[in-house]
Amino acid sequence: MHDIEMIDFELWVISVIRAACRRDSVRLPNIARADELLDERLSLAHPPTQCPTGPTVRDRTSQHRRKRS
Repeated sequence: MHDIEMIDFELWVISVIRAACRRDSVRLPNIARADELLDERLSLAHPPTQCPTGPTVRDRTSQHRRKRS
């Protein structure tokens, strides 16, 4: 696993390569590596958390409707 700075650097390199390809009308490289890096960055920046317990949005909405009636 990489740290966020390394992932950002790799994403920057990919974007520079893609920009050069676009400028020179060369076929763009596959975007799969950038997708992997973005997924990894997201998991580092926002680690999974447990959902809070309690009423769901739908439950709160239906309770609100009952109160208005």
